[in-house]
Amino acid sequence: MPSVQHLVDTLMAFLPVAVFAAAVFLILIRPVTALMSRFGWLDRLERPSHRNAHAVAVPIVGGVGVVLAVLMVGIWIVFAPDSLGIVPEAFGGTGEHWKLDLAAGASLVFIVALLDDRKPIRPRWRFIAQGVAVMLAIGGGTYITSLGDLLWSAEIPLPLWFAVPFTVFSVCGVINALNMIDGADGLAGGLALIAIGWFALALTLVAGTEPEATTLLPLAFALAGALAGFLLLNLRAPWRAKASIFMGDSGSMTLGFVLAWLAVHLTQTYGESGPPPVLALWVLAIPLADTISCMLRRAAHGASLTAPDHRHLHHLLPSTGLSIRRSVVIILAVALLLGGVGILGWRLGVPDWVMFWGWVVLFGAYHHAALRFWAGQPEDRLVPA
Repeated sequence: MPSVQHLVDTLMAFLPVAVFAAAVFLILIRPVTALMSRFGWLDRLERPSHRNAHAVAVPIVGGVGVVLAVLMVGIWIVFAPDSLGIVPEAFGGTGEHWKLDLAAGASLVFIVALLDDRKPIRPRWRFIAQGVAVMLAIGGGTYITSLGDLLWSAEIPLPLWFAVPFTVFSVCGVINALNMIDGADGLAGGLALIAIGWFALALTLVAGTEPEATTLLPLAFALAGALAGFLLLNLRAPWRAKASIFMGDSGSMTLGFVLAWLAVHLTQTYGESGPPPVLALWVLAIPLADTISCMLRRAAHGASLTAPDHRHLHHLLPSTGLSIRRSVVIILAVALLLGGVGILGWRLGVPDWVMFWGWVVLFGAYHHAALRFWAGQPEDRLVPA
């Protein structure tokens, strides 16, 4: 187990990457906003997915800004790592297959989602593109081979014929979960930042015995920095009543893909040194629980699983009288707490099956409470009768 000092030193060594990524995002976002707004990348108020609290169209440029910032930081690290205090060995070479396949998969998700931001694409084509993107990532050797010791002391290994489609299903699930919860200013970006923070901490802990885990830290810190820059313009604050830019599908879906890939790689690559797969459920608890709950409710009512409605967690809390700002803060605080529970359970050696069924019980409690709450609310005009 790495010492606290080693943990702090490692995290501080990569902090300049996050600061640089945030600065790049904030520098680029103004010209990117002007250019994309001119060509129609605005939140269309007539879409059923729009934010009702915004009376004017808002530029959908956050995802583009985050991707460009991470890309520029990556290029900078490759050619001038010393300027950010990173030794080249910490970044690794570009010849590793997982890097190329991750980049290819993320690029496909980003491009399709970016086009969807401009003109809606049928869900089936989005799902096909996401599936192809996951297959590209699987080509680099990252897929789910084990579910951990979910049956008491018995591990659940997955044969290849089942592991590949299960990985596709799981990663696509996370992609769309983060996209579906992107319905309040600062929510999806904040959840992604918290998840990346916990994954970065897990990678740092793993790097104490598996040094190659360090090669993922530049990506994690670059994403965290770019998201921090985005949240400065998207999160509601005392000095800004509403978001000035939106993330868009290009941001939420690309982040969902990268987060899912990080979860799979982190839990499947480092053997006993790495965290169990159940950690991903806790780190991504809020978007996963919200999406599964919505899917179960829609299925029970005979509605399409992809049909939009106003029955998400970020609709529930404001319906109780809370402001959107306070609702988002509460959700993010709970996400931070649940991720911490997952990390703590891993480090304390809590059995996988205890962590898994503990998550299931919490989800069941939330789902039951949500169903009871919505049953007493006025009919949602977007929910099929």
